[in-house]
Amino acid sequence: MKKTRLFKNLILTVFVSCSYLLNAQISVDNKEDTNPMFKNLQTAINAANTGDTIYVHSSTINYGNVEIDKKIVLLGRTPRTNPATIGTIEIKLSGSGTIIKGLSINRISTTFATNLLIENNLINSINFGNPTTTNRIATIRGNYIRNINNPRKTLITNNFITGGIGSVVEVNSTIITNNIFISTSFLTNVDKANGKKALVQNCIFLVRSTNLIKLRLNDVNLTNCLLFNYGGATFEIDEANSVNYSISDILENTNPQFTKFNSDNFEDITNDFTLMTGSPAIGAGLNNQDIGIMGNGYNYRTTLHPFGIPTIQIVSSTGQVPENGTIKVTFTGKSN
Repeated sequence: MKKTRLFKNLILTVFVSCSYLLNAQISVDNKEDTNPMFKNLQTAINAANTGDTIYVHSSTINYGNVEIDKKIVLLGRTPRTNPATIGTIEIKLSGSGTIIKGLSINRISTTFATNLLIENNLINSINFGNPTTTNRIATIRGNYIRNINNPRKTLITNNFITGGIGSVVEVNSTIITNNIFISTSFLTNVDKANGKKALVQNCIFLVRSTNLIKLRLNDVNLTNCLLFNYGGATFEIDEANSVNYSISDILENTNPQFTKFNSDNFEDITNDFTLMTGSPAIGAGLNNQDIGIMGNGYNYRTTLHPFGIPTIQIVSSTGQVPENGTIKVTFTGKSN
């Protein structure tokens, strides 16, 4: 038996045995050289009971499109470095309360589901329908995400957003706070009936240009936010061309002073958005909170590794052994 094959099996065994940390009841792995409980993700979802956790193993093979029709936890591990990739996730009304973490996803969509938690994922887009409900529809937290469309009754917080948020209909129930935006088209098609504005607070806006950049605000109340241009030119609010807007406590042309930041690559996985001592963003947010992705007590990870999943590292082994032989392995585990 090859050592590499044995190591794969060992790691799989370690993850399954750590179920008290993962709360995993079902595992899915679509790689050819594996023998999991399920190889097909939709089959695993169909077989799951309400409240079950489905651990989706990293794979170079896309898991395809799935529908969720019950409350489950869908859990991956390393969406930016060794992802479990899913095409589209459609969440039905009966999937309300579902948690999705640690996955690479092209699109999440729902029309009627509520009380969703979408956290620590790499996502191209999230699309909401037009439900009539008094419940919170979703908490979108700690993700690396491109676009969010038609959010309502949704908390959007502590995300790294490369595109923007479109069609904000219920501005009074959609909270946009403590995000990092790297696009000036960060908010579009806001419901402006009767002069309503979308509230955006405690966020950081970053650009890199040698030219003057202006942030246009249409139907937005921007408060306690920071703007900075790493290209050396000015980055400011375009007050002359903005419509139906208000601003307060804005830090323009202010370096947030991150602990570690690659100004040539905002998406560098080694970036650390923790604010350095003395950063002007510390305590500058609403109610004296910190501005930015680490605000409100959240610990954003650029790797998107979900909290609670242990990191396993093999530190030594006795080398190759004959088939049906034994191998002595020393490994370390770290709870996250």
